[in-house]
Amino acid sequence: MQFDPGQSPGNEADFEINSMMFFNKTVPFALFIMLVVVGIFLFLEKRTVLGKYAISMGGNENATRLSGISVPRMRLVFYFLTGATAAFSVCGRYRASARVIPISAPAWSLP
Repeated sequence: MQFDPGQSPGNEADFEINSMMFFNKTVPFALFIMLVVVGIFLFLEKRTVLGKYAISMGGNENATRLSGISVPRMRLVFYFLTGATAAFSVCGRYRASARVIPISAPAWSLP
């Protein structure tokens, strides 16, 4: 295997999930994943009590607290959902790569 200066090592499989296409190679697979995640969050917002709490907290936190909703607990739940969504996206990004290159995210490392 010879090194091609126009291509960095390890990049051949980095975006494999974006190369998966459907419907005669016009719709990427990542679009389906995004639509499923958006659908789940729309269901949570429109059809569950959790969504009503989120809308209430976004409108006025003091009124939410006075109506008997535990604001710190709900804030923790919403932070968890946001973090889980971010973790899901990172796992999807690095699942497609054959290996993780340390240079791929130098600003993410802890001091």
